[in-house]
Amino acid sequence: MKDYFYISSNRLVDSDVNITFREAFTSGEEEFDKWILSLKSLVRKNWKKYNLPPYEGSNTEESLVDDFRSFSKRKIDDVLCVDDLTHQENCLVNKTKTASSCNNFFPDIWRVVDTSVGCSMYQLFHDDKLANRLRSVLVRHYKNDGYYLFSTYAMKSDFSAAADLSQKNCIVRAKNGYDWIKEFTDKRSTQHKTFDFFLESTTREKNKRFIEGKATLSKREIEFLRQVDFIKDHHMKTMVFDEQDKQPFGKMPQKHLFYIRYFDNKEKIFPKGVRTFTTGVVVQTTNFSPSVAKYLYQRFTNHLKDKKRIVVFDPCSGFGGRLMGALTVASDRPLHYVGNDPNPYNFISDLNVSRYEYLGQFYKNNVKQKNHLTYEFFQDCAEELHKNKAFQKYKNKIDLVFTSPPYFNAEIYFGDKTDSSVRYPRYEDWRDKFLRRTLETCVSYLKKDGILIWNIADMNDHQTNKMMPLEADTIEILESLNMKYVDKLKYVLAKTTGSGRTGKITELPTHKNFVEINSSVRKYEPLLIFRKNK
Repeated sequence: MKDYFYISSNRLVDSDVNITFREAFTSGEEEFDKWILSLKSLVRKNWKKYNLPPYEGSNTEESLVDDFRSFSKRKIDDVLCVDDLTHQENCLVNKTKTASSCNNFFPDIWRVVDTSVGCSMYQLFHDDKLANRLRSVLVRHYKNDGYYLFSTYAMKSDFSAAADLSQKNCIVRAKNGYDWIKEFTDKRSTQHKTFDFFLESTTREKNKRFIEGKATLSKREIEFLRQVDFIKDHHMKTMVFDEQDKQPFGKMPQKHLFYIRYFDNKEKIFPKGVRTFTTGVVVQTTNFSPSVAKYLYQRFTNHLKDKKRIVVFDPCSGFGGRLMGALTVASDRPLHYVGNDPNPYNFISDLNVSRYEYLGQFYKNNVKQKNHLTYEFFQDCAEELHKNKAFQKYKNKIDLVFTSPPYFNAEIYFGDKTDSSVRYPRYEDWRDKFLRRTLETCVSYLKKDGILIWNIADMNDHQTNKMMPLEADTIEILESLNMKYVDKLKYVLAKTTGSGRTGKITELPTHKNFVEINSSVRKYEPLLIFRKNK
């Protein structure tokens, strides 16, 4: 029977496409372009035939089961943390990767377009109009090792008499960079015979900060080492020349410095190179943390545990992170999850079920609990769900609304007429026809004293470069619907490249919402909490 989740298959690792870093590094432009075409062809084949994105991860079916079982037992007391800036205990931090494997049930999460970048991973490999963009990324990461996955800098610490040659990052003893090249060529150990090196130019901007600790060679030393055949043409192949003046090697000053980076000739691009698909190719779409969802479901339904049924509603179910939290919380209370999402890729036509139902059934089949979640799913646009007669039975019967809706056009989820920002491309229309109408449905279907938790954050409109006030507009709409503002919790996001940027003058984070936890400044998104009064 066919599975509808993806697991590690080694289809990239075991393929002919998996060349060594040296082969990529030394290949000519025409040869490398042919390799890119082969890689694209294999990725497309795997995606179409096996619904397998190029980032497969390391999960097996057994590890998925183990992960879910572990999550069902995991305590989530550590989720709530203190914001050191305000001394309030109102931060929610995901401290585990447990249950993140629910992503494997939603392979088309890689179709989502982060509009700050402009394309999804799926598009990058399938849209030939993006061929140059893909090529530049692969050249940077696989030919020039822009992420330092395959090569290591020779360090000044290697020059110490106490340098430990048993360590991978110390392969010769040398007095300086010049001596390092000679020792590497003539005297490196047997275990490092398959290693080689290349040279990288320093830049003026980086010299003082970046050179410290790294072994260097001057242009004069390189010229001499070339004359005696210690440095060959391929060692200089990927030199990054002076970024400011764009000078070729021959016109650089004799004192200009170069780094030494060494690598193993036998190391292949994959599996290590797969990392660049999630951080170097596109902006990775993040799922809502199952641990944070579990905490919120527990906290805001604890007072209802003795009821016959607790109905929770998620009008924008996304990629199963909140559902995953609900599946575990149902162990000790009669939780019923009502989910909705119009994403057509989250429906399995072969089985005539949604991926949410498929995930729920997989969990039930493999995780033993006293009680299991009951659920019902819809595939309507959230602002029109109230028209669905099957949904109307929940009128005034919902105890908790908890969701994370689209942030206008920050992400394009599937790009067809059911995507909210495609239906309403002007922010004012999106606010009035999607956000308000969805909130109206949530409020009208809540019971008296029911709780609404709305995860939303202001975003920069990539088209107008203006900040869209999603937070203030949400609060204004809910208060106009007679909802009482209760609190704001801070959903702390994972650390990402560039997330720690600070202003040059203020030295404060450049993003709007930030907290400080254990001396680390982190970005957060608000979780707005309201109660229905009438």
